[in-house]
Amino acid sequence: MQRSREKSIWIGLGVAALLFLGMAVVVYQSTAGFIQTASDMARSHEIRSTFERISAALDDVETSHHAYIVSGDGLLLEWYNRSVKRIRNRIKEVRELTGDIPRHQERLNTLEKLVASRLDLAEQSFSIARSRGFAAARMSIQSDQDNRATEEIRRLIKELIDEEVGAIAEHSKRHSALAQSTIMFVGGGSLVVLAFVLGVGAVYKLDLSRRQRTEKALRVSEVKQGLIMQTLSVASYSAMASGNFGGLWVSDNIDVISGFPSTAFLQDADLWVSRLHPLDRERILLAFQQLPEKGTVSVEYRWQIADGTYRWFLDNAMLQKNPDGTPREIVGIWIDITRQKAIEDKLRQTNEQLTALIHASPIGIVILDAAGDCQLWNHAAECIFGWREDEVLGRPLPTVAPEQLDEHRMLRERVLRDNAFTDLEILRYKKDGTPVCISLSTAPLRDPSGTICGVLGLMADMTQRKQIGLELGHSRDQLRALATRLVSVREEEGTRIAREVHDELGQAMTSLKLDLSWMARRLSVPETDVSREQLLERVQGTMQLLEVTIQTVRAIATALRPPVLDELGLAAALDWQTRDFEKRTGIRCEWSMPLAPIPIGPDQATALFRIYQEILTNVVRHAQASNIRIRFDISAGWFVLEVCDNGRGIPASILANRNSLGLLGMRERAAQWGGNVSILGAEGMGTTVTVRLPFLGADS
Repeated sequence: MQRSREKSIWIGLGVAALLFLGMAVVVYQSTAGFIQTASDMARSHEIRSTFERISAALDDVETSHHAYIVSGDGLLLEWYNRSVKRIRNRIKEVRELTGDIPRHQERLNTLEKLVASRLDLAEQSFSIARSRGFAAARMSIQSDQDNRATEEIRRLIKELIDEEVGAIAEHSKRHSALAQSTIMFVGGGSLVVLAFVLGVGAVYKLDLSRRQRTEKALRVSEVKQGLIMQTLSVASYSAMASGNFGGLWVSDNIDVISGFPSTAFLQDADLWVSRLHPLDRERILLAFQQLPEKGTVSVEYRWQIADGTYRWFLDNAMLQKNPDGTPREIVGIWIDITRQKAIEDKLRQTNEQLTALIHASPIGIVILDAAGDCQLWNHAAECIFGWREDEVLGRPLPTVAPEQLDEHRMLRERVLRDNAFTDLEILRYKKDGTPVCISLSTAPLRDPSGTICGVLGLMADMTQRKQIGLELGHSRDQLRALATRLVSVREEEGTRIAREVHDELGQAMTSLKLDLSWMARRLSVPETDVSREQLLERVQGTMQLLEVTIQTVRAIATALRPPVLDELGLAAALDWQTRDFEKRTGIRCEWSMPLAPIPIGPDQATALFRIYQEILTNVVRHAQASNIRIRFDISAGWFVLEVCDNGRGIPASILANRNSLGLLGMRERAAQWGGNVSILGAEGMGTTVTVRLPFLGADS
């Protein structure tokens, strides 16, 4: 035993050393991976930053080029030359950074060609300005060729930046994976080493603990045996073999269980018979009278003790015969079993309650023996699976498909090894073949000796709960997708507005600044008729440019939120949107609405207006319609907006698709106000969209 303990200790120390060595190797490899990943991420960030600086320099080239052609200011030409130099330097920098990335080198070649082409166009306009004047140069830059070249360069730079963003994300994922694997390995290895160390210490205490438990169990057993011997209610006797079966001899402890001294039984031959319970007397006397034929008897009956109460006794008797075969006496053991009877009655009551509980339980309860045959099948199990109790008892479970037999056997054997489990989700089958998801909890059953002899299984039908969970998860996915789409739409709208402000307002403001600078210089010199006429022409041109700028600002503001919705209300906004839609698309619109003002709150009006915009957008994108009918009304406390088109109709697959973000967005907007959106249509028959929002009043 001592050698075995020492061997276990050395094995544990060796395993611990190997684990420490393994952790050191993993930590070294992970550190090297972290350094490489950090280097790759830093280079990707630098490449991305350089591309962004190229894009900024391109914007400076574009602005300085146009400004110089418009104004002819030499300072702007210097600005242009500095911007061109910056672009070339940045391209050279990024080429050095990506020298080992062939795909970047190829795209940089393309980028240099595009930049050279754009700069050639700028040089051509400068040549025209020098040869034919700035007016001819301004005419040349109004062509779309330079805009196309610039857009191509921006698109290529954006692709390169997006690639670097993706590379950064990939490096970040690799970095996180390395960190997680390192933490898991080091943490798990530390726990295993700790377990080995604790195990080595436990070896020394194992023998002592076992010896202490054995001695304690022996002392408890001795105490129990003494108590049993002191409280054992057993008396022995001999009695006559006929008549009233009067006593011939009784043990001295008879008074402990009967309350009568031993002499009372010897002096009164009728004492035993006279104190039998009236309901038991006839049965017991008949049993003793049959002793000559049977030889032994074992009966239970009630007998009245000295204090007048009845107690239960077990009487085991044997007939002793003379050598000639005639009965001589009855020898028996008289045992007070009143307490056992009370326990049996309590157990019987408990069993009845347990049986009622099992059959009334909404959870399927099954008991299998060690061989896997069913021994109990309650009503809930019958409801879940469809098999009746008589179809299952004494047989293997029919709910297990053939391909699941190995899994079922392993689970049963696991419980038989006293390794129960709870809430294990498994798949089983009903009588009609329908699969059902079950949450299974188990416990081992033991015989009186403590040996595991069976398995108790509790089965809850999880099908409905799983379905609810799937629907909840799908709903969360929808909301997540909708939120992503809203962010994307917001970003797209911001990009569009930024482009319009830069392309339209930026150039207009630059031109206005140049015009004002020119007028300021003209006003500082003596006035002549020619200069006055030129000044008036420039002022008129400036006023026209201001008018165009004002119209551009109004168009941007209207696209963000029509002012008519806030100033004139929902009806006017819907009418304006309808007319604008008809004008832009050429689709004929038939519109009807109440003449009276619509009492609706601003937030609810905005929700309805945005739903209407989404409906019209879907008509343009998908319907291929030539005519739509719009009806807006208040009916039975509801705002009802109905849009019908004569287009190709909406397929059933799209209606059933819960991931359609446009439809989901409309439904979510309506649901925020307790409303709903219904869509009806068939292929080739047009589509009808009905929006219903509750009437909440103007203060909603």
